[in-house]
Amino acid sequence: MTHDLARLERLHHSDWYFNRALFRILLGVEYLHKGIGVRDDVYYASATLKAITKCRKIVSKENVPTLECRELAPEKPSIDQTLLLSVRNALSVDEILSIMKKLLPIYTSL
Repeated sequence: MTHDLARLERLHHSDWYFNRALFRILLGVEYLHKGIGVRDDVYYASATLKAITKCRKIVSKENVPTLECRELAPEKPSIDQTLLLSVRNALSVDEILSIMKKLLPIYTSL
């Protein structure tokens, strides 16, 4: 519990937007997998980009250290974790759609 509480102290409010981006990208992967829902992969990619853009603005403005510097990212991320972390650098809906498509076979094989 002490370890978890120490991690919580390293959170920043910008992390909420990053978490929201990850949630949206995973909803997009689910849509690609099952094709069910009122929103499609492009919607989720756009929502991901909006959240990650907001996150980047806060991080830049407030000079927030990276997740890695705050020891909130895995030391040796798996392939899917690396892809999810790469969303921080995405600048377009197409880049996010590409990440979703790369995640699809990983998550559908689970």
